[in-house]
Amino acid sequence: MTVSTPNQLTQHTTERLAFARLLHLEAVDQSHRPAPFDKFSILLFHDAVEHFLILACEHVGAVQPREFMKYWTEMTKVGTPLAGQIGMDRLNRCRRDFKHAGAPPSQEDIELARSDTASFFEENTPRVFGLDYAAIDMVDLIPQAEARQLVQKSREAQEKGDRLEAMALLREAFDAVFLGRSDRDDWGSGPFSIGPTLRRVPGTRKFQSVLVNDGLRSAGEVAEYLEAIAKIVEPSQTALRVLVLGLNYQEYVRFVQLSPRVSYTMDMSRHVDAPPGYAPTADHFTFCLQFVIRAALKSSETEAAATAPWSSRKQERRPSIAAHFHKLSSEP
Repeated sequence: MTVSTPNQLTQHTTERLAFARLLHLEAVDQSHRPAPFDKFSILLFHDAVEHFLILACEHVGAVQPREFMKYWTEMTKVGTPLAGQIGMDRLNRCRRDFKHAGAPPSQEDIELARSDTASFFEENTPRVFGLDYAAIDMVDLIPQAEARQLVQKSREAQEKGDRLEAMALLREAFDAVFLGRSDRDDWGSGPFSIGPTLRRVPGTRKFQSVLVNDGLRSAGEVAEYLEAIAKIVEPSQTALRVLVLGLNYQEYVRFVQLSPRVSYTMDMSRHVDAPPGYAPTADHFTFCLQFVIRAALKSSETEAAATAPWSSRKQERRPSIAAHFHKLSSEP
């Protein structure tokens, strides 16, 4: 069977394709929630697939049918046959029984929908749009301007073959979303604060210097204990913030391991700290890119939830050091 050559993607098509992927990611997240909340994922999975199918018909010039399963027939007529018909028929019946017959999906139904939908997108995105599903550009969906600009620069660096810079820019984009909140003291006062930010852990000698009454000669022991507590609290606070934002902690750990640290000196010199032998692959870049996008979207969702409805205006985010540096570096 011959598959037609995909038409060139327009900006509008790319944005809608990114939205379809966002719907799919939301459905996956929903499917992992405890019962009964996981059951709503069936509706989201179906919406994501239907959004993709509508866009696919428009992209190749096929007739948009009234019935969900007729999309496979119409797409075949124009030389772009779709895969995954059996799995999507199963999803459609499950959704219909849930929405119109009041029959909630079982755990097995949800797991099948998650697997079938993933296969549908992975197989049909190249067929219809000529690109891998993982390569769908969701950068324009990032609501935070600074993070969006850093991710765009990261993508440009990747295209030029400078992967070290690309990964460093992704780390800065994440910091702009995640750590940048503490610049406004949001973490110290909001419902998601988990206390004030611990910017650095004092050493044992600093703790010991304040323990002036050392009649029992135990200041050193107490100082070591306090330092150990501080070293435990700091990463624990970061882990809690990651979880509060709804991010996958294992993915966060992987992102930190894959991306180099970026620091700035007092004179605004920028330093990228990569370990010896650092050699990230294209797959590593793709994973980190998608993680930053999801983090930005989750952060935006959290901020919206934490904003009082009677608030007169949104708090403005102060630009980070990274934003200031890149602005200076781009000036003639």
